[in-house]
Amino acid sequence: MLMHSRALIQRSEHQVSCPLREEAAILNMATGKYYGLDAVGAMIWQRIERPTCFGDVNAALLSEYDVAPASAEQDLDRFLQELVAAGLVEVKMMEIKDEPAEAIPPSSRA
Repeated sequence: MLMHSRALIQRSEHQVSCPLREEAAILNMATGKYYGLDAVGAMIWQRIERPTCFGDVNAALLSEYDVAPASAEQDLDRFLQELVAAGLVEVKMMEIKDEPAEAIPPSSRA
């Protein structure tokens, strides 16, 4: 399942984390499980310190690493789905405000 580029990614409130050189360690406080992230995972984790849309995280990966756009998107999606399954991240769809429709004058009847 690929996330929409406007999907809002945010860290769960039920975790604590700390950087470890170029890596990161995360504790899910609800389950007591620890997780370790490599350098790429830690970069993504750092990018979602504040709620960030999927498209922005993907763009950061593309600017930082030499990777094909489709591959980066699929890998990021898979990684975030793993974080969601572990209870470390939440994903929400950003609301898209509808633009007002143009006023259509009533049809004139003869």
